[in-house]
Amino acid sequence: MDGAPLAAHEIESLLSSDHDEREPIRASAERLGDGKWSAPVLFLPLVGEWGVSLRVRVSDFGQTTLSGSALIDQ
Repeated sequence: MDGAPLAAHEIESLLSSDHDEREPIRASAERLGDGKWSAPVLFLPLVGEWGVSLRVRVSDFGQTTLSGSALIDQ
């Protein structure tokens, strides 16, 4: 790769909580054009720290995952 930005083909977000034994909450983003994406509003059932991952498909066979956490307060 030459260091140029990769164009996303598909983006999926996953949110999970250590305090909730359910499967992660998933949402697919919609491409708006000009490199912009929109994801639906998600209502999380619990406050606390949530793991956040974005799966970004960058080609037919390649994807990258960005991960972090977010503290959700009342």
